[in-house]
Amino acid sequence: MTLPPDKLKIVARFLTAPKAHLARNRLEQEGIQAFLDSEHHITMDWMISNALGGVKLLVRSRDLEIAEKILSHKGPPVRNEDTGDPTKFDVSRESELMCPNCNSQQVQHQPIGRKLVFISILLLGFPLLFIKRSLACPDCGHRWSAGK
Repeated sequence: MTLPPDKLKIVARFLTAPKAHLARNRLEQEGIQAFLDSEHHITMDWMISNALGGVKLLVRSRDLEIAEKILSHKGPPVRNEDTGDPTKFDVSRESELMCPNCNSQQVQHQPIGRKLVFISILLLGFPLLFIKRSLACPDCGHRWSAGK
């Protein structure tokens, strides 16, 4: 089924086709028909991605607002439990990771120190990557272990 170009709106742009396909699959999982533009050109020659404006993810103009909400939501897609309708997409569900100090959801994993990894490779012959990384809240600066 082909649609006139004036009925499609760009909801997102991606530098690579695989990222665009993931976003399209996420929208289609929620029942929103999505299309990709310039994916084949960029797959064949990725260096022209910026010149073409990236791989464009297109949706119908009536689905634009809900598609933007779905793509802006971090984490797994969540349907409204009452209706199951993707137009009633519920983005208010709390994230699993919250700062215990200020209840912010902007939690970030802290990288393992390069010195520790280098010393473990030097002394043991392999990196100690099984060490748990800590979590940090950029809002209040609180740090804690992921296991707590």
